[in-house]
Amino acid sequence: MIIREILDHVNNVSLDQLLNDQTIIELKQKKQNLSQSDKRILLKILSEFRKYDVQFIFNVILTYSMWSPDEAVAEARKKGVFRYKAWGFKSNCAEFLLRQIQNTYTVITYSDKTKQFVSKKLTLTWMFDFYKKTEEDLVKYIIEHHRNRKKIRVGNNLFEEALFKELLVYADLEFYLKNRSHEYINKHKLVGYGHEEISDSISYIIYLYDATIGIKSDENYTVSADFVLSNEIQKIILMGCKVNQIQEWEVSVDYFDYSVKIIEGSYKIYDETQFFEKSIRLGYVRRNMQEELFYRNIIKHSEGKYLSLSELGDYIKNKLGEQLIKKAGMGELSRYCFEFPEPLFDPFQDPNMYQGKYFKEEMLSVAYNARELIMSTEEASSKKVTDNCILDDIVLFQRFFILINLITSQLLFNQKDRKKIVRSLIPHFQYDSLINILTIFIGDRVKAEELLKLFTYKKDKKLDLQYTPFLEASGGLFFSNSLVSKSNLLRNCIANSYLSKNQIVNQDDRETLVHECVGIFSRKHPEYHVFYNQNFQYCGQKGEIDVLVINGNDAILIECKAPLNPTSNFEMRASSDHINKASRQLDHCKAAFMDKGFRRNYMKSLNISDEIKNIYTCIVFGNRLFNGYSINEHPIRYVRELDMILNNGNIYSAVGDWRVWQSEEFKHEELISFLSPEHPLVVANFKSMEKVEQYMFIKGKKVCFETYVFNFIKVMEQYDVLFTIQHKNENVREKLKKSIEH
Repeated sequence: MIIREILDHVNNVSLDQLLNDQTIIELKQKKQNLSQSDKRILLKILSEFRKYDVQFIFNVILTYSMWSPDEAVAEARKKGVFRYKAWGFKSNCAEFLLRQIQNTYTVITYSDKTKQFVSKKLTLTWMFDFYKKTEEDLVKYIIEHHRNRKKIRVGNNLFEEALFKELLVYADLEFYLKNRSHEYINKHKLVGYGHEEISDSISYIIYLYDATIGIKSDENYTVSADFVLSNEIQKIILMGCKVNQIQEWEVSVDYFDYSVKIIEGSYKIYDETQFFEKSIRLGYVRRNMQEELFYRNIIKHSEGKYLSLSELGDYIKNKLGEQLIKKAGMGELSRYCFEFPEPLFDPFQDPNMYQGKYFKEEMLSVAYNARELIMSTEEASSKKVTDNCILDDIVLFQRFFILINLITSQLLFNQKDRKKIVRSLIPHFQYDSLINILTIFIGDRVKAEELLKLFTYKKDKKLDLQYTPFLEASGGLFFSNSLVSKSNLLRNCIANSYLSKNQIVNQDDRETLVHECVGIFSRKHPEYHVFYNQNFQYCGQKGEIDVLVINGNDAILIECKAPLNPTSNFEMRASSDHINKASRQLDHCKAAFMDKGFRRNYMKSLNISDEIKNIYTCIVFGNRLFNGYSINEHPIRYVRELDMILNNGNIYSAVGDWRVWQSEEFKHEELISFLSPEHPLVVANFKSMEKVEQYMFIKGKKVCFETYVFNFIKVMEQYDVLFTIQHKNENVREKLKKSIEH
């Protein structure tokens, strides 16, 4: 009996019949087990669950559960089937599914772990009401704001205020606020959210605006400066921030198996192991620290080699200054606009001037993104992103907006009329005009058109202004120039392409990490026998070892995974999939190598005469997330940290340098120790993560998320004790301590 016939049968009988032992027994007699092909059919339906009614999806989960109960629920969790906002708001479909699964406990045997998930997710049913009420309130506000909008007629043209444009202005203004206060744990107020989170909220509200009112090509839009500068706009942005934050926390429960505890009516979401959440937060902190260190070092070594784009912007501004800025409109339509003489852009298409050359800021950005992609600068800059474009073309695409932002922002904010400044922030370009300018910078019209299309919002997808900052309206394009010029478009275009499964970009970057890993072991260590991409078969199942390292009696089996560094829990799901897949692969590899007969024959095929007695495993990761964490006893280590242990042995920082090796020279024992969760570096880093609770209030109930912040003073002091101090900068240490105290 094929799986589709079973599904048809399940769909055509009553729930009481389905929950009968005999029905399930009869179906399982007709089909002994689920094949991989059967699972693919069921998983495809689950991944497209929004296309189907909730009863059918329950039947799919039930059908899957007849043979693989825990796997069925786990896969549905991964697909987002149990998320309270995922189904829309006609009814609480997630709760229906969870309760129906509970009803099957009498006939299907789920593990305690699966039952615990169902139970804890049911304690969060209030999320549905929160999502629904907040979205209804936002839509109500959008309609009311639209109804009360001011319309201004100038000749035959009618201009009207529009919330979507006002939100874009607010997003732009955020980048110019100096000394903006930030309270990391307070998610009940807007000060608890950073630029990216505020941009995400604005994206969500603009998406609702477009779905409710519509962003039209034949309307002329303006903004209310009073509204943009008011507390009122902040209130609706906070509503969006809270929705997005609760969704992030919910993903932690669904996807990463975080626990839920109710204490005196308050809800706490937390990682019971602590180590998973610590490894995530530590990864983000380390990434930011290393980014700063990387830029500082590369700037020092590239001094005088590259012209600075900001210096060029200052030069143009000083030379032309007030000639560039003009006043336009009258009354509530008065604003500043910029006019750039055409010859200004000529040097960018002149090979003797700027064409084909990096500016300093661009070189830094390409070099850093190459490092994050585990590629050389040349490999990264030539990575394809569309049919005709490579990452280098995105550098040229963004160059125009960065230059304009550098020139205009200071000129604009030097003006005295604050409201007029607000009305001037969001540029509007006719499509052909913008393409003509971008063609000057990129040097190819087809490429300019492809990239503008890539970064323009498509109405059939969720809006994210950091990925698609251009909005089609009023016969042209609106955009926040701050978002376009200050977002990491190099990284975001790759991430967006991965999410959309763009095969041009979505190629297996694992191989670059494999070769990097091989090089780390081979460059200075002739004592290691290093093999890569080793295929084998064991117990009828194929396997592959990305990197196999042999030294004496030790074998190290390595899986390499190179996901893009995520920026949210939603993106982090892909990274989690990578480590889970790596864990399964290493389970199979280790099982094979634990078999003496297999091991002997395999070593013989590699011309290795040493008898392997100790087998170690490791997941080498291309980004810093999960570094130090272990899954199924397989340690996860960041590739750059592995390089440090093998080839350098030193930690460098502004406060000092330490030697991690026990002696001046590397010994194999250093590597084996590094793969242990008890390695001093792992222990010191995790011990320096201090528990905090992020919180917000929903209908008087406190909702908390337990996370961790990095105590740099604490880790510095532990490094002083655990490792050999090579260099100590007392001045920087003292300044750091004082800044933390205050």
